[in-house]
Amino acid sequence: MKQAFLIIVFLCISYQSYAIDCPPSSTCTNTWTEIQDIHYKLDANANIWVSATISIRVNCDGDFEMILHDFKGINDDPTTDFLDEFNYLHYSFSSASEMIAIDYLTRNMPREDFDITAVPDCSTNTSTKRVFLYTAACGIWTRCSYKLPSPIDYVCDTGWSGSLPHYSDGGDVWVDHWKWQSCGEVCCRRVYELCKDEYIEKTGTFIKIKAMTKEKYPGSDCSGQGTFWGKRQGPASGTNQELQCEDGC
Repeated sequence: MKQAFLIIVFLCISYQSYAIDCPPSSTCTNTWTEIQDIHYKLDANANIWVSATISIRVNCDGDFEMILHDFKGINDDPTTDFLDEFNYLHYSFSSASEMIAIDYLTRNMPREDFDITAVPDCSTNTSTKRVFLYTAACGIWTRCSYKLPSPIDYVCDTGWSGSLPHYSDGGDVWVDHWKWQSCGEVCCRRVYELCKDEYIEKTGTFIKIKAMTKEKYPGSDCSGQGTFWGKRQGPASGTNQELQCEDGC
């Protein structure tokens, strides 16, 4: 499998700060250490710096975990606005937070909480885990179904070749209208599997990301789960059931 260098691993994944605690309560009670006012240089050319507050711990599985609480431009520098950021439905993305998290989890400088000697060589086909925890939005598509009269009156443009929106269910004809709604928030995690390798010039070592997985944090669910119910599959023949929220992890 091809290895990805740190500088190109900007993944379109969710990051958003919400009020819920992350991670949720679990059987692991290992304590967190908060570190304030960590400075990061995000762009070598523009000389853009941010100050971040994070928490770190080693969890009960022995994996290093990190939470990014917040960050801001040094001296409230507005030039950080050029970095990519977007929100769409229950998905959000911030390249600044991505850069901060990946840099902290993979940097190879000596640091009390990160011992590079503990990271296995890539040649051994093994890796060590570093975990980034974050909160993300949840959403759900809800449906209103309208029973149409018989016969149906409709007017289509000349040249229309698409299928008509109505369908049959329970002997009647229906058309659906869908709407996206918020379903609260959820705690997520991204697990990075790291190994170290030598530069081609043999001038030192660097950290590689062998793999990355993203998922809901074990024990966490969308805070609005259980709120939405509806008939599935059809509005007439379906059975009333709990609808599942989608998460932005």
